[in-house]
Amino acid sequence: GGLFRLRETLFSAITRRDGVSGDYVRAVFEDRDGELWIGVVPGLSEWQLKERIKLWFQAEAKKLFKAFEDAKDDSEKESIAREVCMELTVHTQLEEELFYPALREADDVFADMLDEAEVEHASAKDLIAQVEGMHPGDDLYDAKVTVLGEYVNHHVEEEEEEMFTKVVSKKIDLKELGEQMKARKEELMQAAMAT
Repeated sequence: GGLFRLRETLFSAITRRDGVSGDYVRAVFEDRDGELWIGVVPGLSEWQLKERIKLWFQAEAKKLFKAFEDAKDDSEKESIAREVCMELTVHTQLEEELFYPALREADDVFADMLDEAEVEHASAKDLIAQVEGMHPGDDLYDAKVTVLGEYVNHHVEEEEEEMFTKVVSKKIDLKELGEQMKARKEELMQAAMAT
């Protein structure tokens, strides 16, 4: 059940796991602010939390790591790996600057999860730096990009299963934070592209 969406070539589902109050969808309405209101059995849900915070991980990261795996030549691999590193660097900076501090301030229940997430970020940043200092054909290049993808998948799963579940249960409104993150991401991406 749930609401299904096709974005480019990737299907995704919005279900109870994503914070919607039911999996049987009767109606969908997008308001002026871009929020989706989903008429479900047993009631009405506003869906905005995960879409705003994890969009890149959900679709783009998987697509890029798959493209790296399927790449036919070293030039294509290097281009994909550079894009992955740039996107992950921006995403981790967004979480560390805005998302994690907001959760720490909102409730002590997030403290241990956020500590673990920051340690995971440190490991990912170290691997990103290693990949950025390498080229296809170097020893362990492909393995390091693959392991980076595994780190990302693990991190996303933990956020989805633990952190976002708590955010939903605590009824933390992230609408304003989502807007700040969107604006900051644009700034960071422009700066990254300029270098």
